[in-house]
Amino acid sequence: MDRGVQHGAARREYHSRYCFTDPLHGACSIVHRRPTPMQRHIDEIALHVAREAHAVLLLDRAGWHTTGNLVWPKNITPILLPSRSPEL
Repeated sequence: MDRGVQHGAARREYHSRYCFTDPLHGACSIVHRRPTPMQRHIDEIALHVAREAHAVLLLDRAGWHTTGNLVWPKNITPILLPSRSPEL
């Protein structure tokens, strides 16, 4: 059975966006899968953390969460979930 010849590799691109909603104010923040938008999102969260309060973000180990290029504000602590833990 001849399956033919593939003359060019198929190209697929995937884009992910996440929307985080504030139920009290109805605000939605869109985050792309790149470190720069993630940094903007972290900075925005830091602005909305009450004075003398502290936020904790639970994150999977996606590359844009673990990159060394992110600068974490003093009022936010990231907690990375264990690898391969879909139940969480």
